[in-house]
Amino acid sequence: MLKFTTMASIQISEIQLYNILREKIGDQQAQVLTDFIESRVDKEFEKSKSILASKSDILELKNQIAENKSEIIKWMFIFWTSQLVAVFTFLKFFIK
Repeated sequence: MLKFTTMASIQISEIQLYNILREKIGDQQAQVLTDFIESRVDKEFEKSKSILASKSDILELKNQIAENKSEIIKWMFIFWTSQLVAVFTFLKFFIK
């Protein structure tokens, strides 16, 4: 069952919308308008679905961040160790 929501968070089902419209504009026009609104809502949802993140997407992102963090820490350790070796080598040869 499709539910339509307005800015004031009033939820109305497809059947309720059809019944309200049927009283105002007749059966055939109410059905056409309800079908149009439903197809429009479906299209908008399909467009928005690609930018929504699921729980699995978020979990995968967290895992990638954790993996990258450990890689960065490893390479920082290698960099600073090599820098210390270079400084000590410099001091060893030039300060005698």
